[in-house]
Amino acid sequence: MELLVENNEDILYRNSHPSGNYSVKTGYAFLINSSSLEQVADQDYKFFKLICSLNIPPKWSLFLWKLVMNGLAVRSNLIRRGVDIEGACVSCGMMDEDLQHLFRFCSFARYAWNNSSLHILTEINESTSLRHWIQHYILLFNSEDGKRSERLQAVVGVLWSLWLTKNGRVFRNERGYVADYFRHLSQTMNSLESFLKPDSRPKEHSRHLASNGDQPPGYCRVNIGRRGDLPTTPMQGDNAVILKVDGSWDKTTGHAGFGWAYSLDAVNFWDAGGEYGTMSALHAELTACLKAISWAKTKGYQCITICTDSFSIVQMLRSPNRREVRLLWTLQELLKVGGSFDMCTLWKVGRDQISQAHFIAGSCRRNLVSFSV
Repeated sequence: MELLVENNEDILYRNSHPSGNYSVKTGYAFLINSSSLEQVADQDYKFFKLICSLNIPPKWSLFLWKLVMNGLAVRSNLIRRGVDIEGACVSCGMMDEDLQHLFRFCSFARYAWNNSSLHILTEINESTSLRHWIQHYILLFNSEDGKRSERLQAVVGVLWSLWLTKNGRVFRNERGYVADYFRHLSQTMNSLESFLKPDSRPKEHSRHLASNGDQPPGYCRVNIGRRGDLPTTPMQGDNAVILKVDGSWDKTTGHAGFGWAYSLDAVNFWDAGGEYGTMSALHAELTACLKAISWAKTKGYQCITICTDSFSIVQMLRSPNRREVRLLWTLQELLKVGGSFDMCTLWKVGRDQISQAHFIAGSCRRNLVSFSV
């Protein structure tokens, strides 16, 4: 918990979002967590949690969610919403077209499942709802094969192909014969193969951009000093110093440590100081920056560079709308102290580059000691 540095007025904020502001997303999450999930069976909860993490195209995940939630525009649903159409199945014409019939009991669907690689007989357990019938196979194949299960992909592929065949018959004047179904199934599995190709989704590059905010290495930095320009090198300006800072936090005890080391030549670094306290992980990182900057101010430096491995801190200082309300006072104090320097640049670096500060922070946390040179 933050401690007030100076007197400030109390503010109201919503605890459900780091910014303290209300959003539709957090409102929806609150309603789901407070009521809906209590009424959802354990199997349903596991299934909904699994859908978005399956190794399938996103549109398949959305389709699967709509299918089990009875949200697809089959004829029974359209009639219930007041659309004046015939209710008979467009494939067999024998029964009313609802999701259970279209994807499971229609003669066309039975043929598709029986001739798939899974050879599923849809007549077994006819009293089971379509929702739980689909859940059974997806949860079963996921538990036995994992999220990359080919059997799981085949289940979703058949469902998607049946839906494409039905839409082709309604909207594109296709005959909807077996040949049309197998054509759609072939296209579906080819699109899945393309989706799963490593070359089409550069994972390493995507992870790098996601963790660094579309910034190349070395360019993720912010200057909170009086001069607004960004330095091109860590050592820039008169009376300059480089500080490596880090915070260490123990989840079990809640104890945190802060450490910083300094250099006047960007080559040799010496231990500068360390303290301990009780707070959260991100708060520990932020406090480490504040302690190091305050130490540099007492030493009379005017141009300082803070090296931190926390991308979140740099982002919060660069973007006011990303600041967490729980850290607001510490951020304000950091900006206040940083603004007293000619240049005060926080530079995102790799963890290996702040190992000395990390060792100091860990030692202060474990031994509950503080020091300063």
